[in-house]
Amino acid sequence: MDIQDKITDLKERFFLIQKNFDLDLKNQQRRELEIESLKENFWLDTSRAKKIMKQIADMDKDIQKFNELQKELADIK
Repeated sequence: MDIQDKITDLKERFFLIQKNFDLDLKNQQRRELEIESLKENFWLDTSRAKKIMKQIADMDKDIQKFNELQKELADIK
């Protein structure tokens, strides 16, 4: 398998990931959690608040990794 074949394979695999990773939905869910975290009584239930903050952090990582991979693959020509 030469380098061009590997690039094509990577792009095809990324396309499959892209179909299952709904970036718009992830961003919307993240915004909803962030809105929740800004509510006045958010930290009254610290256990729930910590879970939500972890969800936000995890989503940030996933979105960032997805965007980086998308950019790197777009840069390869």
